[in-house]
Formats: sequence, C-alpha cells, structure tokens
Amino acid sequence: MKHWRETIRATARRVRGHAAALFAEASLATLLMVGLAVVAAVGFIGVAQIVLGGTSEAFDLAVLEWLREHRRPWLDVVASQVTDLGNAATLAVITLTAAAVLWAAHRRISVYLLIVSVVTGAVMTFVLKAVFNRPRPEIPYATGDPLSASFPSGHALMSAVTYGTVAYLVGRMAHDGRVRHVTWFMAWFLVLLIGTSRMYVGVHYPTDVLAGWFGGVVWTILLAGVFRVLGVFAEEVPEVRRQEDDIEGATGA
Repeated sequence: MKHWRETIRATARRVRGHAAALFAEASLATLLMVGLAVVAAVGFIGVAQIVLGGTSEAFDLAVLEWLREHRRPWLDVVASQVTDLGNAATLAVITLTAAAVLWAAHRRISVYLLIVSVVTGAVMTFVLKAVFNRPRPEIPYATGDPLSASFPSGHALMSAVTYGTVAYLVGRMAHDGRVRHVTWFMAWFLVLLIGTSRMYVGVHYPTDVLAGWFGGVVWTILLAGVFRVLGVFAEEVPEVRRQEDDIEGATGA
C-alpha cells in the first residue's frame, strides 16, 4: 500500500511539473494561434450553417458573376496552373518531398506528424463532402468534370493543411525568425491563390472555399499544438525536446 501511495504522489508531482512547463511554453504567439483556431472553427460552423440554410446562394452567385465579368485569357492560364498546385498528386509530391527533407534532418517526429496531418485531413475532407453533398456550381465555363461534392473545397482545405503544416515544420528548422515568417507568408499566400483559382475556374462556390480555408487553418494549428504538447510532456522522446531546444533562442519561448 505504501508503494502505491508513493507511486501516486510521484505521478501527481510529475503531472503538475508537466502542466507548469506547458503553461510556461504559452507565449503571446501561442495564444494568438489558439485564438485564430477558435475563430476559424467558428467561421467554418457559421459558413456551414449558412449553406445548409440555403441563404448563401445570392452571395455565391454574385461573386462568381463578378469573377466571370473579369475573366481574361492570361488569367485563365494562370488560374489553370495555380489550381493544379492544390490537386491530390501535387500535394502528395509536396508531402513526400518535405517528409524526405525532415527525415534527412533527423526530424522523425515531424515526419510522422506531417503524414498524420495530411492523411487525416484528407479523410476529414472526404467525410465532410459526403455529409454536406452539395452539388457543384452549374457554370458553363467551368473547367474539368469534378466527381466529388462541392462543400467544402478539397483544394482549399488540403492545400491549407499541406502547405501550412510543411511551412510550420520546415520553418522550425530555421534559427532566423525572418526565414520562418517568409516561409509562412509564402505558404498561406499560395493557399489563398489556390482557393481563389477554384472560384475563378467555376468549380466551387465562394462559401466552399471559405469553409475549406477555415477547416485547413484549424487542422494545421491542431497539428502545431500537438507538436508543442509533445515537446513538453514526452520526455521519453528526446528528439521532440531537442527540436524545442534548438529553436528556443530564436523564438524567445
């Protein structure tokens, strides 16, 4: 009995220590990311409710009509190229390439989290499309013949998950904060372009794309949160702690 009491007390002390360390890890940037995730989650729920209520049609059609009026031959070419950056094949290549770079840099946990994030993001996209089952826009100039449902935009959601997660994990390898900021900016700028291109080519409503962006932001921040928690609680995974220590001076955490 005495042995069990000592074990319980030791476990409680360890949990308190980990909790204190996790609280210490919380910086202003972390709090901002959590706030952004909450806003994105609320945004997704709000857009979904509007779509289910059938009140988004006027807004959706107005945006698509505006894009139609501003179509240009050179924009058609650019949009076609940009939208391909969000298809499944391209994202798979990006994921595997980033995984290879992270593995070569001995960031094994980062590789596992990247793969889990992308795979679960794809499953989430499939499930959401099946649940909402929204028909695609009936646009005469729409390119291609998409087979999946319209809501949410898979290109928008999965590009946010893939490029956002890659930018986060690869950016953490840089000690210079400016490099990480540029990496993040480039990744999310590309995500915005891909989502916009889906509306321009006529295969998605604006609300589809908005929901995809919101969902992708939530999923990416969730991945980042898992990584941070592992860094505090998983003492048995030295690599995670080492990665945290490597960037401690650069982040000011």
